[in-house]
Amino acid sequence: MFKPQVLWAALIAATVTGCDKPVPPAPQARPVRAVAVERVAEGEAVSLTGHVRAKDQANLAFRLDGRMIERPVNVGDVLKAGQLVARLDPTIQQNALRTAEGNLSSLEAVLREASITFWRQQELLKDGWTSRAKFDEAQHKVQTIQAQVDAAQAQVRIAEEQLSYTVLSADAPGAVTAYGAEPGEVVQAGKMIVQVARQGGRDAVFDVPEQLMRTGPRDPLVQIALTNDPTVRAAGRVREVAPRRMPPPEHSSSRWA
Repeated sequence: MFKPQVLWAALIAATVTGCDKPVPPAPQARPVRAVAVERVAEGEAVSLTGHVRAKDQANLAFRLDGRMIERPVNVGDVLKAGQLVARLDPTIQQNALRTAEGNLSSLEAVLREASITFWRQQELLKDGWTSRAKFDEAQHKVQTIQAQVDAAQAQVRIAEEQLSYTVLSADAPGAVTAYGAEPGEVVQAGKMIVQVARQGGRDAVFDVPEQLMRTGPRDPLVQIALTNDPTVRAAGRVREVAPRRMPPPEHSSSRWA
């Protein structure tokens, strides 16, 4: 009578025993690499050929016409501030200075005599030994000659300044890159005698087609390499864009530093 209960108990025990099987382990997480996707500007690289020059260049010239008698510097020479660059024949300016100085000396002598006469008239007027008219005349003469002396002094200063213009000196350190006249030539005021590259930064200058200037980026990063040594490289931005002075008109000149 108790056998069925024993059988059911055995089945339940078998069932419970079957539920105790081990659970398979979960797979481990594997590391991955995340890459951020960004939009970048795409375009064709443009290669241009230009030249490197000093950032600041100056043309040294005389302020007056004359015959150049000396130019002791040549291309490649390094100049110091105040160094002699060229000299004009100063004969005309020296003669003008001597004339102005002689005129001034003559007027100063006349002024001394007129001043003595005025002083006498002033003393005589105090005691009533001269008339007011003679006193006024002597005073007017002194004032007139004094004005002439002032004008003569100004002429002397002008003549000295003109004489100083016959000497051309470097106003700042730099290197001579070109010259425009030889000793013995008659040069005009403003004519380039020596071109000087100032010490300091350098620019890479290129002729850029107008179409590229219109369609290119506004502030591009420019990579620069020397033609004879591509390992020498530099990078910079466009510092100045200027139209070309010479044809063709559809080109412009850019200075990239």
